[in-house]
Amino acid sequence: MSMLAKLFHKPTESPQGSVTSKDLDPRVAVHCGIPSTASILAFDPIQRLLAIGTLDGRIKVIGGDNIEGLLFSGKPVPFKYLKVCEPDAQDLCLFLENQGFLVSVSNENEVQVWDLEHRCIVSNLQWESNITAFSVIYGTNYMYVGDEFGFLSILKYDAEKGELLQLPYHIPANLISEATGISSPNEQSVVGVLSQPCSLGNRQDREYLNTFLIYFLSFATMDNFLHSLKNKLICDGQHSKPWGISGVINMDGCKQQQSRVGPTENYIIAKSNQLVIMILSKSSYRVLIAYENGLIVLWDITEDRAVLVRGNKDLQLKSDEVVDFPKNASLEQFTDTLDHEQAEKEISSLCWVSSDGSILAVGYVDGDILLWNMSTAAPRKDKQGQKASNVIKLQLSSSDRRLPVIILHCSENILHTHCGGQLFVYGGDEIGSEEVLTILNLDWSSGIESLKCVGRVDLTLNGSFADMILVPNATATEGYGISSLFVLSNPGQLHFYDDSCLSSLMSQPEKKHSVPAVQYPEVIPTVEPYMTVGKLSLSEIVSEAQHRVARTATTPSSKWPLTGGVPSQLSFAEGDIIKRIYIAGYQDGSVCIWDATFPVLSCIFVLGSEIEGIEVAGTNASVSALDFLSSTSSLAIGNEYGLVRLYKLTGNSDKPSLHFVTETKREVHDFHCNSGAQCTAIFSILNSPVHTLQYMNSGDRLAVGFECGRVTMLDIRSLAVLFLTDCLSNSNSLAISLAMPTFPIACGNLDHSGNKTSIESAVEVIFILTRDARIVVLDSTTGNMISSLSMHSTELSAISIYILGK
Repeated sequence: MSMLAKLFHKPTESPQGSVTSKDLDPRVAVHCGIPSTASILAFDPIQRLLAIGTLDGRIKVIGGDNIEGLLFSGKPVPFKYLKVCEPDAQDLCLFLENQGFLVSVSNENEVQVWDLEHRCIVSNLQWESNITAFSVIYGTNYMYVGDEFGFLSILKYDAEKGELLQLPYHIPANLISEATGISSPNEQSVVGVLSQPCSLGNRQDREYLNTFLIYFLSFATMDNFLHSLKNKLICDGQHSKPWGISGVINMDGCKQQQSRVGPTENYIIAKSNQLVIMILSKSSYRVLIAYENGLIVLWDITEDRAVLVRGNKDLQLKSDEVVDFPKNASLEQFTDTLDHEQAEKEISSLCWVSSDGSILAVGYVDGDILLWNMSTAAPRKDKQGQKASNVIKLQLSSSDRRLPVIILHCSENILHTHCGGQLFVYGGDEIGSEEVLTILNLDWSSGIESLKCVGRVDLTLNGSFADMILVPNATATEGYGISSLFVLSNPGQLHFYDDSCLSSLMSQPEKKHSVPAVQYPEVIPTVEPYMTVGKLSLSEIVSEAQHRVARTATTPSSKWPLTGGVPSQLSFAEGDIIKRIYIAGYQDGSVCIWDATFPVLSCIFVLGSEIEGIEVAGTNASVSALDFLSSTSSLAIGNEYGLVRLYKLTGNSDKPSLHFVTETKREVHDFHCNSGAQCTAIFSILNSPVHTLQYMNSGDRLAVGFECGRVTMLDIRSLAVLFLTDCLSNSNSLAISLAMPTFPIACGNLDHSGNKTSIESAVEVIFILTRDARIVVLDSTTGNMISSLSMHSTELSAISIYILGK
C-alpha cells in the first residue's frame, strides 16, 4: 500500500468531547462596511444608530466610533419598510425603557420586531394581505399598517410579553367612503399613512396626547373607550390604582355618529402616576391616509371621522398656481391655462412640509409634485376676493415624459418657521436624464398660493440611488432640529452631508454638484484599491511597530451624527498582545495588515509595492497569494508577476538588507527602513503567477505553488532555492492549494547493550492539489514525489485541500 493510502486509512483518535450542532453553526461575529445589496435606511434617534436593510434579508446597524453589527432575518428577501419606534422614558409601563426597537416589513408581508442588543427577532406577525403602507406613531410602540384593500390597521408591540399584537381599532375602506361621501376606495391600496404633526407644539403636550392615544387605541369604538374611562375615573378614584379622578366635564354631552362617539367642545382631565393628561378636541389626534387613486383623507381618531378630504376634484389649477423648476433656468410660471384634471393621479410618495401639519407634499407617478393645504381653518381669499387654491403644483422638468417621484423628505432645520423648508426629491426629472437628488429651498411666508422657490441644487450621485434619510444632529434642541443627510447608493455606498455642507450647497444653486460628502469610512477597503486576496491569522506577537505606524482613523468626524452603540475597550499601551490579524492584498501590489483582536479593526501596517531605493520589475503586480507565520512574525507575499516577497514584521536588525534571488544570481541591497516591517528578500524564480504559499511548521522553509503547475521550496534562513519541480499534472493544471503536515515515523535502532529500540522522528511532506483534482505528495526536503492520486469521479474543478487532525 502506498504511503498516501496509509495516510488516508490512518485511524483517527476519538474526540475528547462529542460535537454538538452548536459547534457546527458558524455565525458572523463582526461585519465591516456596507453590504453591496443595501437598499433602505432607518434612524434611531434615541440610541443614535443607523439601520440599513438589504435585498437579501440582512440589516446592518451602524453607530459611533465605527461600531457595526449585522442582523439576519432568516429569509433572504428584501425589506419593504424599515422603521424605528421611539419610546418615551416617562411612561415605562407603556414604552420600552428608553431603548428604541427596530421594525421591518419584508416582501413576504411579515412584520418583524428586532432586539438590537441581542441581534435577533423578538416577535413577528405574518400579514394576510399585501402591506402597501407602514409607519410608526411618534413616541410610541404603535404602528399603522395599510394594505392593498384600503384597510388601515394598528399594531402594538408589548415589550414585557415580547408580542406583536393587532389592536381592535381599525379604519376600513367602507367607513372612509361613508364619511367622505366619495365612492368606496375598495381595491384602492393605501399607499401612505402619516401622523399629522401635533399642533400643541411642545414636547410635553405631545406626550400627553400620545399617552391618551395609547389607551384609546385599545378599543374598537369611542363608546367602548368612554365607558371604560368613566369607570376607571369613578371606580379607581378611592384606591391605589394607576388612574385617579381629577375631573370629568360633560361626558354625556357627546353627539352620536353611527354608534361611534366623539367629544365636541369638551375635555377630559385624568391623573396617571402624577402625569396630568389633557385632551382637547381642537388638539385631537389625526392621521393622514393616502390612497393609490389620489384620494387624501385627514382622519381624526379621537372624533372617529374625516375632517378633511383632498383629491383629484380639487385640481382646478390656474396658470399662476403652477411653479416650474426647469434645469438651467430661473424660476418661471406656466402661461398655458390648465383645464380640470379628470384623470386619476397615482400617488408614489408623500411627506409633511410644515411642522404644524398644514402643508403636505405629494409625489405622483407622472412626475408631478403637489403641495396640498391641509389646514382645517377657513380658506383665505385672494386679491379678487375669491377663495384661494388648496393646491400648488411643482414641476422639476417641463418634459412630457418624467420619472415618478419616488422619494420626498423635508428638512427639519427650517420646519419650525412654518413657512419654508428644504424639500428633498428623487425623481420628477425627464426620463433619460442624469440621476440626481434634487434639493428645493421653498418659501411660502405669504401663503401657499404665493409659494416661491429660492434655490435648487442637484446632487450628482455615485452609483444608482437606493435611499436617503434626514437625521437630526446630536446637538439639535427642541424646536430647531438641525438635520444631516445620508444618501445610500449602489453598490453599498453611504455618503453623509452635515448641515454646514448642505448650507454651502444651497448658497450656490446655479451649480450642479458632484458628491462633496463624507463617504462612510471602510475599515477594510475592498474596492479602492481592489482587494484580490485576504487572510485571517491567529497571532501571539507583540507588535513593537504598531506605535510607530499611523493607524487608520477609527473615529469619524466630530460632525458625524451617529454616536450609539457600545465601543470596544481598545487598549494600545506598549506590550499589548495582538491575538488576531487580518491581511489583505490589493491589485496595486500593496498589502495592509489590521489588528483584528477587537471588533473595531485598526490598521497596524501598510506595505507598499515598491522598496525605496531599489527597483525590481513586477513588484506593483496584483497580489495573488499570502501566508503568515505568527511564531516568527514572517509574512510571504506572492503576485501575478511570479515574485515572492518576504517580510519580518518585528524584531528587525539595525542594518537591514534585502536579498534579490533568481534562478541564476543573488543580489544584496542595503537600505534604510523607517517602519517596523522589513522586506528581507524577493524571489523571482518563474515568470508565472504565484497561486499558493505556505510556510512549513518549523518556519525555516516556504513552499510556493505556481499557476503553471510547478512547485518550489525556498530556504528562509539561507535565502536559497532548495528545489523546483517539473509540472505535477499532465494537463499543466495549476497548483491551487498546499498542505504540509508533520508525520511521526518510528525507526529501529540498537542501544549499547545490543537491544533494538524504537526512536520516533518526524517527517514533513507536501500535499499539493491541482485544479484537475490531482493530489501529489512530495518529500519536503528533496522534492521527490512520494505518491499521487487522481480523482476521476467528477468533472468539477478542485478548490482547496486541508489536513484535519495531527
